[in-house]
Amino acid sequence: MIRENDFVKRELQRLQILLNHLIGLVVDKNEVDIILQETTDLALLKNFGISFNQLLKLEKDDFQHQLESWHETHLDLLVKLLLSWHNNQNESASIYAQKAVLVLDFLNENSTIFSFERMQWRSQLSKA
Repeated sequence: MIRENDFVKRELQRLQILLNHLIGLVVDKNEVDIILQETTDLALLKNFGISFNQLLKLEKDDFQHQLESWHETHLDLLVKLLLSWHNNQNESASIYAQKAVLVLDFLNENSTIFSFERMQWRSQLSKA
């Protein structure tokens, strides 16, 4: 029974890779990025009352005030999102990096949890 499950799992993974590749051939990467940004904006508006673009435009004090109402896990996810878009090296990469550093600073000051992942993110940002 275990072998059957492993076989099915491997076949599903192969199909997923194939479908991802086919979708990549058909859909332009910029279109996918736009769809992801729109989806992110809607999710942020629904859950936090602010869009991603509005969040990026906030000044340092207003940005930190906004972060105070977020849970620590949401802030970690925000850093991951900012880092992934920073790594795409588009025209807003420096803004993403600045905001990620602000979130990491906020987490260092206000979190009781030590995180190696956050240290890794910070070193990744300092290399860029």
